[in-house]
Amino acid sequence: MMFHKSVLLVFICLLLGVVSQAQELNAGIGLGYNVIQGDNRIDFDEKSSATIGAIFEWRPIHAIFSLNTGARVITDPASANVAFPFYLKFIIGNKFRVCPFLGVFVNTHSNKGVTFGGSIEVPIQQKYNLFFQYELYGEYYKTKPGDHESTGGRGAQWIGIGLKYNLLKKKE
Repeated sequence: MMFHKSVLLVFICLLLGVVSQAQELNAGIGLGYNVIQGDNRIDFDEKSSATIGAIFEWRPIHAIFSLNTGARVITDPASANVAFPFYLKFIIGNKFRVCPFLGVFVNTHSNKGVTFGGSIEVPIQQKYNLFFQYELYGEYYKTKPGDHESTGGRGAQWIGIGLKYNLLKKKE
């Protein structure tokens, strides 16, 4: 429990320290669908499911990349959990953006892994961006069914849509 508080404190300090050097500081929400095919289930009852998540993005001044994090709630009753991704996104374009990304994640089931994918972002108004995102992820897991511990890995997909709001951009 103390580890989570320390990580949160470090994240908040870093965020406050870099806001003054940010071109963009976006906060948003994303809705999506977590696609898990039969052979990739960790638990027999696990199904593909809807997700909802919060997104935070920080982009330095004149940079072609941004740092992203957030929390994504996976709503499948058999394996409901929260995933915490952290990834580096490369930004190609200005008004219409194509953005490949690569990162890592952990979730509340203690699973961890890597994620990569891409997004397309389109400005709606000066401070809002609509985005469409697709990602593939490789997940490493450890389970304890009964007295037997098992480990393994799997791949899955996520597709979603969301809206981001730039907290720093001034209205013109």
